[in-house]
Amino acid sequence: MISADVNPSTGEALGGKHQVFRAHVSAADSTDTIQWQQLSNDPARHNIRPLFASGDEHSAILWLRGTYNTYTDYYMDVVGILN
Repeated sequence: MISADVNPSTGEALGGKHQVFRAHVSAADSTDTIQWQQLSNDPARHNIRPLFASGDEHSAILWLRGTYNTYTDYYMDVVGILN
């Protein structure tokens, strides 16, 4: 998973806001086969710091979403996808 301000598949800029993407890699584990899936789609807010957490029965992809001006000036919520 990554957070980027460009689409990793196309290099297209995302309007200055970061979005979260998940990489799907084929069994060969080659970087030539990476397929990117965009998990967040909120062009008005930053989506940063993705992480993956798993347990015995469930897993979650979490990230921060909101306004991020500097490391001391931000307003963000934790959001995610539960499996």
